[in-house]
Amino acid sequence: MKKKSRSIAFRLTFYVLTGAFIMFSILVSINYMISFTMYMRSAVLTAEKIQENTFDRVESKVTKIEHVTEQLKSILEAETSLTVNDIEPLLKQFVNDYERIAGSALVLDYENENGEPFFLFMYYSGENDTIIFSHDRELIYNSLYKIPIRLDTAFWSKPHYDPVNNTDKLVTYFTPLYKDDMLIGMLSADIRLQWLDNLLASMKLYETGFAFLISQDGLLLTHPVDKDLIMKTTIQDIAKGEEMDMSQEEINKILQDLEQRKEGMAEIKESYIFKGKAILIYRPMDVLNGTIIMLIPRDEALKGLYRLTFILLSIAVISFMLLVISVYFIIKKNLSPLKELTKAVRKVGEGDFNVDIPKPKKLDEIGNLSLAFESMKDNLKKHVILLDESTSERNKVESEILVADKIQKNILAQSSHPDIIKTGMDIHGLLMPARLIGGDFYDFFMKDDHLLYFILGSVTGKGIPSSMFMGMTRAYFRSEGKYQKTSDAMLKKINLNLVANNPQAIFVTLFCGILDVHSGLIDYCNASHTFPYLVKKDGTETELTRQHGAPAGLVEGQVYKSDKLKLKKGEKLILYTDGIPESRNAEDEAYGKERLKESVKELNKHQLSARKICDFILGKNLEFTGDKKQEDNRTVLCIKYD
Repeated sequence: MKKKSRSIAFRLTFYVLTGAFIMFSILVSINYMISFTMYMRSAVLTAEKIQENTFDRVESKVTKIEHVTEQLKSILEAETSLTVNDIEPLLKQFVNDYERIAGSALVLDYENENGEPFFLFMYYSGENDTIIFSHDRELIYNSLYKIPIRLDTAFWSKPHYDPVNNTDKLVTYFTPLYKDDMLIGMLSADIRLQWLDNLLASMKLYETGFAFLISQDGLLLTHPVDKDLIMKTTIQDIAKGEEMDMSQEEINKILQDLEQRKEGMAEIKESYIFKGKAILIYRPMDVLNGTIIMLIPRDEALKGLYRLTFILLSIAVISFMLLVISVYFIIKKNLSPLKELTKAVRKVGEGDFNVDIPKPKKLDEIGNLSLAFESMKDNLKKHVILLDESTSERNKVESEILVADKIQKNILAQSSHPDIIKTGMDIHGLLMPARLIGGDFYDFFMKDDHLLYFILGSVTGKGIPSSMFMGMTRAYFRSEGKYQKTSDAMLKKINLNLVANNPQAIFVTLFCGILDVHSGLIDYCNASHTFPYLVKKDGTETELTRQHGAPAGLVEGQVYKSDKLKLKKGEKLILYTDGIPESRNAEDEAYGKERLKESVKELNKHQLSARKICDFILGKNLEFTGDKKQEDNRTVLCIKYD
């Protein structure tokens, strides 16, 4: 089945638009994240403002009840001659003048001037204008109305039921009465929880948000939906019994804050009344000894963000569609001369050397290609010969590879070079490609009679592409490296040239250095290559584990740093490529760095030249791998400082 071929216009359009789509996506994502952060910050600020307003509104109304109760208390404390008949109308007027107050109680419990105990309990309820009156201390405290006997400071009670109808749910404010600095009783004011519930329900928190009030011990005082839960359910019960999609640690933190009367804010993924994420805000109140809790749906707080995102996505989609159409037609128009050139070249390929190659209208890439094909056609017409039909394409390729193999081996540096021999340095390299040609290489040369420039590299992949890239790297090492004074500058220059001529994104790991043969000082740089071994005169080995940058050929402007090392007499520096430790035997067991390290240690038992050291290390590796097919290039370079 013939593979369907896509036009260059289509492919270029696809590549350009794919890049544009990725950029669009990144920009939209960044915009969304920034907008999300801004809207969330705005939502939190709005929620805090709503919380402040809600808190102030509830607290101001409840505080007013405290104030009027304290005013009545002042009257009772100031009037020393009030009788029981005087107190009853005062309580009635107090309750009836303030509709929020459901009832009020007065308790007098002291000894009179004669030392006789006096007790009075009077309670007036606005419910059916009911008055309760008693001088019996035990009757009142044990059965009818549970109130504190002694009270040192004003406070709000826990929620309780109306003592008259035992139905209405109340919370009571108690304040002590004094006479001549002596505690003589107390005054109370009841408010209905229904009034608090209506007050919180009337406050608008976005569209469906709500607020409710809990007591100091977590009992619900109000509820936006289920009124039966009031005074029957705690916030702890809600946290345990409802799916809030929060970790137990997060729930415990909120419950702990509520118990310790701390304010705070959290985000929950599932509220216990409406579905979806919500912002939870809680703040304790000085009045009522309670805590206001607010839940605001996050979707409502972020509605503006969703609307803005939809608009931006719509604009992006429309813009992208227009870009698709524009780019396709522009590319198609600019590549139309290539179609005519293709037809003419196809005829040349069929043996028609008299066909006219279209004349270029512009000397751009396509125009230069037309001129090149015109020249090729003329040369083919003059020099074409009949090839032997029995010679297969495979034999031709193998022949070329054999030539390339010879060329590759011939360009490797030789330790027998006069410049090397003259310095007395002992340096040698050994390369075993996985195929006839490979991507490993080593090279070295002398400069100024005392500087030995050396390099070892491994190109990604194998075969002809790696070999060509290797040749480029070596060429840049020779042509550019000799002008650099440090190894990092040399690697930077090599990388710059490779990046500029690397359309296939091939890369090479490198270890290079500059050795001063007089002092033994090496300036070296490692571009993600394997770590060499420094073998000292006493046989101990040290692995140079510093890396100084990414592989060469990938990133333009890559920064490299170098280190320095001083070789002493009798010390050896052994460099190798990853093909040695990564080679495997017939049992698919890797040679590994430990076996390589052991072979380096064994060098101390022998007095070997650099050449013999390379043979020894590769020999040990070959003993391990046996007849297993070589998967990667293996190379070793040894510098012996004598």
